[in-house]
Amino acid sequence: PDAQLRGGLDYHGGMGWANDWAKAWPSAEASMAWGIQVVLKGRFEVSALYCCPDQGVGSVVRVAVGDEAAQAPILDAHDPEPIPSPDRVPRRAEVHEKVWAELLLGELELDTGEAELVLSIPALAHAPGPEIKAVRLRRLA
Repeated sequence: PDAQLRGGLDYHGGMGWANDWAKAWPSAEASMAWGIQVVLKGRFEVSALYCCPDQGVGSVVRVAVGDEAAQAPILDAHDPEPIPSPDRVPRRAEVHEKVWAELLLGELELDTGEAELVLSIPALAHAPGPEIKAVRLRRLA
């Protein structure tokens, strides 16, 4: 949850701590951005962890780093309840975890150095839209 949220996007718990996520995507203009350091250049598989009710199916999730971009539509609704907290005493500011679905977006060719990774939903099937937990990059070659 280190992302800089833009375009009216907010964290579910309000603070962006530990298990927090970007809640209910407000519009196609919203985005999340992370500063990244690419240590080894190469081809990377990119995916996003999401939750999405039925009306959000068809929304397109896009990740871009510089001129490289990968995107895919959400084809399956995934809207689980939060996992109940095992704490005996409720905490005031706790964000309960969820089980997240993974959406494979494609591949990016990245060079070494500092860059900005931006996640957006340029085609939003319904507002408010999906919730986004994280972006995963896995080096392929």
